[in-house]
Amino acid sequence: MNRPAASAAPVEGSPRFNLTHRATPQTWMCCVVVAIVFALALAGCEDPSLGRGITVRNETEVRLTFQGLPNGEPVPLTARVNPGDTGILITAAALGEHSRLGQDGCTTVPVVALDPDGEQIARAEPPLCVGDEWVVQRPSD
Repeated sequence: MNRPAASAAPVEGSPRFNLTHRATPQTWMCCVVVAIVFALALAGCEDPSLGRGITVRNETEVRLTFQGLPNGEPVPLTARVNPGDTGILITAAALGEHSRLGQDGCTTVPVVALDPDGEQIARAEPPLCVGDEWVVQRPSD
């Protein structure tokens, strides 16, 4: 049986190729609502403290690293914050039930800021809680 070759191009008048179809006002309203919700979601991404964790603002002249000190033993944190920047110090998830750093969204151990030489330049005693911002400034001499 010989079949005609299938055409990949839509045929005028078919449901996939209808130039006379116009969007209804409801369709346009739905698109506007979706665009507004998307824009608001993106705008919310600007604030790093929106429930994601404890933030730190570096007001020193050097890049900072951080450690938690459970039982006095240093535990390196993943945060690295450049001068003038703000970043997540500890995520909300890292302050859960089985955390060495805290529980119920707050630290239970001191946290220290280290300069590039590994010298402590600031210390935050507990509690720091989700939504808090720790501002690190170089101590005056």
